[in-house]
Amino acid sequence: MKVGILINPKHGHTMRAYSELVEIIRRSHTRYRSATTTKQWPGVEQASKLLDWGADLIVILGGDGTLRVSAPVLASANVPVLIIPTGTANVLSRHLGIRSTRQALQLVQKYLDSPFAPRCEVPVNVADCFTEAGPRREHFLSRAGIGGDARAVSGRTRLPTGLGWGILGYAYGAGRARFAPLISAHL
Repeated sequence: MKVGILINPKHGHTMRAYSELVEIIRRSHTRYRSATTTKQWPGVEQASKLLDWGADLIVILGGDGTLRVSAPVLASANVPVLIIPTGTANVLSRHLGIRSTRQALQLVQKYLDSPFAPRCEVPVNVADCFTEAGPRREHFLSRAGIGGDARAVSGRTRLPTGLGWGILGYAYGAGRARFAPLISAHL
Protein backbone atom coordinates (compact mmCIF):
# COMPACT_ATOMS: atom_id res chain seq x y z
CA MET A 1 0.00 0.00 0.00
CA LYS A 2 1.10 3.56 -0.73
CA VAL A 3 -0.16 6.48 1.36
CA GLY A 4 -0.24 10.02 -0.01
CA ILE A 5 -0.31 12.81 2.58
CA LEU A 6 -1.65 16.23 1.69
CA ILE A 7 -0.65 18.83 4.29
CA ASN A 8 -1.98 22.34 4.82
CA PRO A 9 0.62 23.77 7.24
CA LYS A 10 -1.39 26.90 8.10
CA HIS A 11 -2.05 25.85 11.71
CA GLY A 12 0.73 25.14 14.19
CA HIS A 13 -0.53 21.78 15.37
CA THR A 14 -0.59 20.40 11.81
CA MET A 15 3.11 19.56 11.85
CA ARG A 16 2.82 17.83 15.23
CA ALA A 17 -0.02 15.72 13.82
CA TYR A 18 2.08 15.05 10.71
CA SER A 19 4.96 13.73 12.84
CA GLU A 20 2.59 11.38 14.66
CA LEU A 21 1.03 10.26 11.37
CA VAL A 22 4.42 9.47 9.83
CA GLU A 23 5.33 7.40 12.88
CA ILE A 24 2.07 5.40 12.54
CA ILE A 25 2.73 4.82 8.84
CA ARG A 26 6.34 3.77 9.43
CA ARG A 27 5.30 1.27 12.12
CA SER A 28 2.98 -0.35 9.57
CA HIS A 29 5.90 -0.60 7.07
CA THR A 30 3.91 1.36 4.49
CA ARG A 31 5.38 3.61 1.81
CA TYR A 32 4.30 7.24 1.89
CA ARG A 33 4.84 10.52 0.13
CA SER A 34 3.88 14.00 1.32
CA ALA A 35 2.85 17.18 -0.47
CA THR A 36 2.34 20.58 1.14
CA THR A 37 -0.24 23.14 0.06
CA THR A 38 0.51 26.82 -0.39
CA LYS A 39 -1.63 29.87 -0.99
CA GLN A 40 -0.81 29.74 -4.71
CA TRP A 41 -1.19 25.94 -4.89
CA PRO A 42 -4.03 25.05 -2.48
CA GLY A 43 -4.10 21.31 -3.15
CA VAL A 44 -5.39 20.28 -6.58
CA GLU A 45 -1.95 19.82 -8.13
CA GLN A 46 -0.54 18.14 -5.03
CA ALA A 47 -3.44 15.67 -4.84
CA SER A 48 -3.00 14.89 -8.55
CA LYS A 49 0.72 14.25 -8.09
CA LEU A 50 0.08 11.93 -5.14
CA LEU A 51 -2.41 9.98 -7.25
CA ASP A 52 0.02 9.86 -10.19
CA TRP A 53 2.60 8.42 -7.78
CA GLY A 54 0.13 5.59 -7.16
CA ALA A 55 -1.31 6.43 -3.74
CA ASP A 56 -3.89 3.87 -2.62
CA LEU A 57 -4.96 6.10 0.25
CA ILE A 58 -4.85 9.86 0.74
CA VAL A 59 -4.61 11.39 4.20
CA ILE A 60 -5.45 15.07 4.43
CA LEU A 61 -4.08 17.16 7.28
CA GLY A 62 -6.09 20.34 6.99
CA GLY A 63 -9.57 21.70 7.24
CA ASP A 64 -12.66 22.23 5.16
CA GLY A 65 -10.88 24.44 2.61
CA THR A 66 -8.18 21.88 1.89
CA LEU A 67 -10.84 19.18 1.54
CA ARG A 68 -12.99 21.33 -0.75
CA VAL A 69 -10.12 22.18 -3.08
CA SER A 70 -8.83 18.63 -3.43
CA ALA A 71 -12.20 16.82 -3.39
CA PRO A 72 -12.96 16.87 -7.15
CA VAL A 73 -9.58 15.31 -8.01
CA LEU A 74 -9.81 12.74 -5.23
CA ALA A 75 -13.43 11.83 -5.99
CA SER A 76 -12.68 11.13 -9.64
CA ALA A 77 -9.76 8.89 -8.60
CA ASN A 78 -12.02 6.88 -6.31
CA VAL A 79 -9.41 6.35 -3.57
CA PRO A 80 -10.19 6.38 0.14
CA VAL A 81 -9.50 9.67 1.91
CA LEU A 82 -8.85 9.93 5.63
CA ILE A 83 -9.20 13.32 7.31
CA ILE A 84 -7.01 14.55 10.13
CA PRO A 85 -8.77 17.79 11.11
CA THR A 86 -6.23 20.55 11.66
CA GLY A 87 -8.21 23.46 10.21
CA THR A 88 -10.11 26.24 11.93
CA ALA A 89 -13.62 24.81 12.22
CA ASN A 90 -13.37 21.36 10.60
CA VAL A 91 -17.10 21.26 9.94
CA LEU A 92 -17.08 18.24 7.62
CA SER A 93 -14.93 16.09 9.89
CA ARG A 94 -17.14 16.98 12.86
CA HIS A 95 -20.20 15.91 10.88
CA LEU A 96 -18.47 12.64 10.12
CA GLY A 97 -17.90 12.15 13.84
CA ILE A 98 -14.17 12.93 13.85
CA ARG A 99 -13.89 15.27 16.82
CA SER A 100 -10.13 15.53 17.29
CA THR A 101 -6.75 15.03 15.72
CA ARG A 102 -6.06 12.24 18.21
CA GLN A 103 -9.22 10.37 17.18
CA ALA A 104 -8.34 10.80 13.48
CA LEU A 105 -4.85 9.39 14.03
CA GLN A 106 -6.39 6.37 15.74
CA LEU A 107 -8.64 5.90 12.70
CA VAL A 108 -5.58 5.95 10.42
CA GLN A 109 -3.98 3.26 12.57
CA LYS A 110 -7.15 1.13 12.35
CA TYR A 111 -7.35 1.59 8.59
CA LEU A 112 -3.71 0.60 8.07
CA ASP A 113 -4.27 -2.47 10.24
CA SER A 114 -7.41 -3.41 8.28
CA PRO A 115 -8.39 -1.54 5.10
CA PHE A 116 -11.85 -3.07 5.38
CA ALA A 117 -12.83 -0.56 8.05
CA PRO A 118 -16.30 1.01 7.78
CA ARG A 119 -16.53 3.87 5.30
CA CYS A 120 -18.61 6.98 4.95
CA GLU A 121 -19.23 8.33 1.46
CA VAL A 122 -19.52 12.10 1.03
CA PRO A 123 -20.57 13.35 -2.39
CA VAL A 124 -18.74 16.18 -4.11
CA ASN A 125 -21.41 18.67 -5.10
CA VAL A 126 -21.17 21.30 -7.81
CA ALA A 127 -22.69 24.77 -7.88
CA ASP A 128 -22.68 27.07 -10.88
CA CYS A 129 -22.07 30.60 -9.62
CA PHE A 130 -22.53 33.88 -11.44
CA THR A 131 -20.29 36.69 -10.29
CA GLU A 132 -19.19 40.09 -11.54
CA ALA A 133 -16.19 38.37 -13.13
CA GLY A 134 -18.51 35.95 -14.94
CA PRO A 135 -19.73 32.40 -14.37
CA ARG A 136 -17.66 29.86 -12.47
CA ARG A 137 -18.15 26.35 -11.19
CA GLU A 138 -17.55 25.75 -7.48
CA HIS A 139 -17.22 22.35 -5.79
CA PHE A 140 -18.29 21.76 -2.21
CA LEU A 141 -18.72 18.98 0.32
CA SER A 142 -21.52 18.86 2.81
CA ARG A 143 -23.03 16.44 5.27
CA ALA A 144 -24.74 19.27 7.12
CA GLY A 145 -28.42 19.67 7.65
CA ILE A 146 -30.03 22.98 8.48
CA GLY A 147 -28.18 24.27 11.52
CA GLY A 148 -25.90 21.24 11.61
CA ASP A 149 -22.82 23.22 10.77
CA ALA A 150 -23.65 25.69 13.54
CA ARG A 151 -23.79 22.83 16.03
CA ALA A 152 -20.52 21.44 14.67
CA VAL A 153 -18.62 24.67 15.30
CA SER A 154 -20.45 25.76 18.44
CA GLY A 155 -17.53 24.75 20.64
CA ARG A 156 -14.98 26.95 18.90
CA THR A 157 -13.22 29.15 21.41
CA ARG A 158 -10.70 31.04 19.25
CA LEU A 159 -13.32 33.48 18.01
CA PRO A 160 -13.47 37.05 19.37
CA THR A 161 -14.74 37.34 22.92
CA GLY A 162 -18.50 36.89 23.04
CA LEU A 163 -18.65 35.02 19.74
CA GLY A 164 -17.12 31.71 20.78
CA TRP A 165 -20.35 29.84 21.40
CA GLY A 166 -23.31 28.60 19.47
CA ILE A 167 -25.03 30.40 16.69
CA LEU A 168 -23.18 33.68 17.28
CA GLY A 169 -19.84 32.04 16.52
CA TYR A 170 -21.32 30.46 13.43
CA ALA A 171 -22.88 33.75 12.29
CA TYR A 172 -19.54 35.51 12.73
CA GLY A 173 -17.73 33.01 10.51
CA ALA A 174 -20.52 32.93 7.94
CA GLY A 175 -20.66 36.73 7.81
CA ARG A 176 -16.91 36.99 7.31
CA ALA A 177 -17.01 34.42 4.54
CA ARG A 178 -20.04 35.94 2.83
CA PHE A 179 -19.03 39.57 2.98
CA ALA A 180 -15.21 39.24 2.78
CA PRO A 181 -15.05 40.75 -0.73
CA LEU A 182 -17.13 43.70 0.41
CA ILE A 183 -15.27 44.66 3.57
CA SER A 184 -11.62 45.08 4.35
CA ALA A 185 -11.87 45.70 8.08
CA HIS A 186 -12.10 42.94 10.68
CA LEU A 187 -15.47 42.54 12.37
